[in-house]
Amino acid sequence: MQALFISRAMIVIVGLVSTKICTTLLNPSEMGRLALIQATVGAIVLYLVSPGGNFINRYTHFWQSESLLRTVMKRYGSYLFVLAIVCAVVFGILPLSVQLSIATTTWWMVLFIFSGVFLIPLSSAFLFSQNISGLTFSYAFFSAFLPLASLCFAYFLCIGSSPTAENWLFGTVLAQSFVTAFLWLKTKHSTQPDSKKRAVEEFNFRRIWVFAGPLLVGIGAWWIQTQLYRFAFVNVQGPEALGLFAVGFGVAFAPLSAVELLVSDTVQPAWFRSLSGTSSQEQRGKAFGQCLSTSVPILFWFAGMAAIFAQPMTRILTGESYWESFQFAVFGAFVFMSQFMARMMALFFHGENNTRATAWPYLQGALLALILIASGVTFGSTLVLLSSLFVGPAFACVQLMRKFRGVVPLRKTVLLCLFAILSFAPGWIVTYWVPDLAKGHFKNPFAKDFFVLALGGGLSALLATVIWFKLKAKGLLGENTVG
Repeated sequence: MQALFISRAMIVIVGLVSTKICTTLLNPSEMGRLALIQATVGAIVLYLVSPGGNFINRYTHFWQSESLLRTVMKRYGSYLFVLAIVCAVVFGILPLSVQLSIATTTWWMVLFIFSGVFLIPLSSAFLFSQNISGLTFSYAFFSAFLPLASLCFAYFLCIGSSPTAENWLFGTVLAQSFVTAFLWLKTKHSTQPDSKKRAVEEFNFRRIWVFAGPLLVGIGAWWIQTQLYRFAFVNVQGPEALGLFAVGFGVAFAPLSAVELLVSDTVQPAWFRSLSGTSSQEQRGKAFGQCLSTSVPILFWFAGMAAIFAQPMTRILTGESYWESFQFAVFGAFVFMSQFMARMMALFFHGENNTRATAWPYLQGALLALILIASGVTFGSTLVLLSSLFVGPAFACVQLMRKFRGVVPLRKTVLLCLFAILSFAPGWIVTYWVPDLAKGHFKNPFAKDFFVLALGGGLSALLATVIWFKLKAKGLLGENTVG
């Protein structure tokens, strides 16, 4: 656990440094192009790869225990390789980069699509298998090494050649290639004589389709809710405005995503392992309730902190040309919680092998997001357009929660979130009062921002810790009960 914590801390630090370097090297227009390229590749990966990836994660623990993991991974890798070739060829024949106004060459997009479909999912599957198999140190090391290597490659490519979106992304491709190859070599060979035959039985189209088929609807809907706005936004405001928004939004979203990774590294394996030991829906509901009460309050507190300290965080983490985008960081914190809650609610149904239950709520959220995006473009309202990022996932989350009402205990989670709001008070007071009182005491503006962030965040964290111990002493943090 200590190695995992250090790893995630390193990921957060590397992510913050990466944001600072990227926004210093790349101008807002390049950042807008970067956002569009990522959204395009992300759509292909989400729709064609993510369902199979969820299937892999669901059964990795079983395959590892049966010494089938490497053989199954070989089939999975072959599937990804063929799929990547097909996607790259199709994209090469249909130059969508022109149609989507990404303003990059088709060959660059072919490279990024191949990497996104083949390298990234395969390395993610290998990393997940390391974690769920109990190889915590190996998982922690490579999880931290990958973003560090990506940053180094991207930095030297931009410095040595030119600071463009393509060079920055190509650095991540090189890092993914090295890490994926090494993790493949680390995965143990199967000792089962009939491993190939069993791998065919375990990883076949019918099994994947039964599990992942309904996810296609939800995943397509998820992309509409979280990424489609970029193409509408660039048509309304232009690539430079999109770059400013993407950076400001990411100031809150990126650190929160790193915290989510740390929480998920603990919660998801525990949830999937608990499924192997119980067949009672009531017990599974209690186990998932414990997962919620562990993860949701933590992310809720960090999201609140990101919203409160948006302005000093933006000044510290970005280049000077992006400092005015801090209001987008506040919005990013709210959007993150909306999307995180929707993902957590869906995780329950993934564990229940009832992925169909997630399709209709996600589709409803996507339809709502489409209406808001279309309205924003029609009336030229950026606010209406961007509201799709929050409203769509929030609606899907509410619909999913209604499906397991009375099965999953929520009382402890709600209680902790309510008390987390109280701990925001010191941070809010420091943010709004200290900068004026500190005028003339700091020659370096960054020193003042660091002081505000450290003082306000420290006091809020201290109050949150005191509240947690008080609740624990009174027995309010005991066993979950259905509420």
